[in-house]
Amino acid sequence: LIRSIDVDASNVEISDGIVYASVGSSIQSFELLTGDPIRRLSLSGGSDITGIVREGSFLYTMDANRNLGVVDISGFGLVERASLVLPHGAGKISVTNGIVYAAAINSFNRGGFATVDVSNPDNPVLLSGSDVVSPFVGPGTSVAANGSGIGLVVGSNGANVVDIVDLSDPEETNELVTRFTLPAAPQDVTIASGLAFVAGGSAGLHVVNYLPFDNQG
Repeated sequence: LIRSIDVDASNVEISDGIVYASVGSSIQSFELLTGDPIRRLSLSGGSDITGIVREGSFLYTMDANRNLGVVDISGFGLVERASLVLPHGAGKISVTNGIVYAAAINSFNRGGFATVDVSNPDNPVLLSGSDVVSPFVGPGTSVAANGSGIGLVVGSNGANVVDIVDLSDPEETNELVTRFTLPAAPQDVTIASGLAFVAGGSAGLHVVNYLPFDNQG
């Protein structure tokens, strides 16, 4: 252990030597090498942050009331540019090519995910809520996109699974390609080079070869 910073952090991202941590309903930034505090931003949603991701010079946050926040971190700043209440969310999020994917299970018991176009940081636009409809259910704990039209959704909503989904149209959020069953409830997923790395809880870390020749993730 090199050092500890005395904050109750729930999520973390790093960019250009700066650590960004969610602390309750705020984002706090720290110098990576020294741990010295830089800035603090209280988000307008006012609820505990459940997810934080970065693409380019923006952070995207999700809170327990389904508020998606857009935070400009250019010039080592912290400026909230916009927020949007989603129909489904309140959990983990991911972002790829200007689209935010919000896992839905914490607010929608049928699972799935919502999508938001964040290409304009001052005007995020909802593309779709979860398209999982009765009587069906799907995973909705965590979502990852590879940037080439394929995504992975993990969860334990009825079964412990990884769903491979078609994301070529971000307005369609229930386009199942195939499904893998896991031995225990998965908690998170990330992808790179055609492999999915799934945090499988008590069953360990799973590596899924979902797209053998992908080099875009």
